Amino acid sequence: MALIRFSENVQKREELLENKIKDVLANTVISVQTDLVVLTVRKEALLGKFEALLKTIESARFFQLSQGTRTFTLVIARENYEDIISIIGRDSIIDIIDHQTAIILISPHEIIETPGIIAYITSILSSQGINMTQIISCYEDTILILNRYEALKAYQILEELILKMREKK
Repeated sequence: MALIRFSENVQKREELLENKIKDVLANTVISVQTDLVVLTVRKEALLGKFEALLKTIESARFFQLSQGTRTFTLVIARENYEDIISIIGRDSIIDIIDHQTAIILISPHEIIETPGIIAYITSILSSQGINMTQIISCYEDTILILNRYEALKAYQILEELILKMREKK
């Protein structure tokens, strides 16, 4: 008997979570930024150079910075590439991924407290063969960086998903 109650409780919690995910996605909008470059650089290459970077960031169409344990990853608009290289130096670059696009999911505040949304989105995209080179969370924004040649397909999948969730409301 206890096992049946436990199973029913788990099912109710799963349904509640699914409904929260659907609500967040139904109230999400999509934005796209094209012509991006992902740079991975040695950590020491940026230390002490943030003031110079800030000048480029002020006018940048797109700029994201993530810190890893030994590296920084920058996602930048192509037009800022040479400016960034002049600040950090070519020798500091570990990896460059060109021809990238950002799909930005702008969600309601509830995304912060709703588990499973990123897993849900990424599993749908990966099941369609779409690879995300970077996934960045910035408050209510979820930024998916992917190859520009997969961006249209990913956008269509996500747009259809959002519209489907809105219909179910």
